[in-house]
Amino acid sequence: MSDIVVQKIVRPERALAGPWLEVIASNLDYHRATFLWKCEGLSDEQLRLRPVRSSALTLLGLMRHLQGAERAWFQRALDGTTPHFPPYRTYATADGGEWYDESDATPARTCTRTTSGRARSRDRSSRR
Repeated sequence: MSDIVVQKIVRPERALAGPWLEVIASNLDYHRATFLWKCEGLSDEQLRLRPVRSSALTLLGLMRHLQGAERAWFQRALDGTTPHFPPYRTYATADGGEWYDESDATPARTCTRTTSGRARSRDRSSRR
């Protein structure tokens, strides 16, 4: 079994003109795929690396953030429903802020949730 979390990603074409909803949806799909494309071929360990020592941000953390933001926007703001988030542990940072504890996240599960959440968001937006 491969330890690669994100497999081959194909970025869709973007609509630059046309009906507003079509342009927005195609650009959102393009940028969703771009983020996953940047994660393509990386292992669990690589997704957890902090490229800048002074920052707690990792690609896994960013993936989880994007997943949560999409749920909140599409479920709460557009659908009027309460989004259901996986339980995340957090810890206090040195400056008193709060950050997600990535030791409890499984990148493969996070990627699957992200992909399935995006499919649900696409379905919700197409019903509008």
